[in-house]
Amino acid sequence: MKKTIKYTENASFFYIHLKKHCCPECGGRVQVRYTSKSVNSKSPEAKDYDFSSLTEEIELRTIYFYCPKCKQNISFEDMQGFEKKDV
Repeated sequence: MKKTIKYTENASFFYIHLKKHCCPECGGRVQVRYTSKSVNSKSPEAKDYDFSSLTEEIELRTIYFYCPKCKQNISFEDMQGFEKKDV
């Protein structure tokens, strides 16, 4: 069975993959990573998602940033907040 992949954040490819993101703690370059969660159309939480693609299961991917230097995970929302403060 093929899963439909959906990303929970609504951000451009440029912002996520091409913009240079820096750790707010140490200033080092961060890596883009994802967490994944499968949601079945018959599960109670399915009401929160669109299953119009006619698949029985979707894979939700949530983007986060990881700093290999200080071993810190930074949420997408937190990174956007840190970057807005710097502007």
